[in-house]
Amino acid sequence: MKGKLKLITDIQLKNRLIEYNTFLENILDLLQENRNEINKRMINYESATEVGMQEFDYLKKELGKEIVQLLPSNNWKNYKNHKTFLKSQDNLVFLVAMYIRQKQYLF
Repeated sequence: MKGKLKLITDIQLKNRLIEYNTFLENILDLLQENRNEINKRMINYESATEVGMQEFDYLKKELGKEIVQLLPSNNWKNYKNHKTFLKSQDNLVFLVAMYIRQKQYLF
């Protein structure tokens, strides 16, 4: 949009376009902030195996039986007071809240 405003002679239209562009830039900044925070939270575990990523079918297939057998198997999902369970719940609530917030700006 920069540079093209010189071609517009209607001041009212030009001001509206500047205002709308600023609005869009602010939304993009907010979405970037949200994405950064979501990414920080989702990787804020001590290890990928702590969460149980090694138990995902597609990873098991790629890693192979020999490697998967060497990795820990955890059942934190079955224990409501387990630190990983509590952290995952907290991240889930945060993630949903951020997506709702983003949806408000996009629709």
